[in-house]
Amino acid sequence: MTDHTRPLGGAPSRLHTSFGDCPIPEQPHQFVCQVLHAGDGDTATIRLELIGRLEWPVTIRYEHCFAPERSQTGGVACANHNKALIEGKWGTFQTKGRFDQRSRLIGDLFTWEGKGVPPQDISKAMQDFIKENNYGPGNT
Repeated sequence: MTDHTRPLGGAPSRLHTSFGDCPIPEQPHQFVCQVLHAGDGDTATIRLELIGRLEWPVTIRYEHCFAPERSQTGGVACANHNKALIEGKWGTFQTKGRFDQRSRLIGDLFTWEGKGVPPQDISKAMQDFIKENNYGPGNT
């Protein structure tokens, strides 16, 4: 089982900084974003809106989803499903500011589906797709 309290690698863990003994948990941040294009089944490139209307294009990795690589069974199907779910949409991105070993910002993407409609959790939608099609255990 994956431990979601520890970073996947890349950016230094809080444990290895001067905040290692801090009793206050890391705080999530939420940004408005636009999806620029989908990657494989658990990555995408988005444009974040920062304070002062600054924009930051960044590649992200879904924190609560583990999709097969394109070369693995189901990898292409997962990439196509991810693209169908998010391509060209607006939404929000929630992160604790951690990066993985490939310098992708780790967090959860939620796409806006319309006024009065709850946002779609893309990590959960992809994890459900992976499990339904037996492409792997998802993030278990």
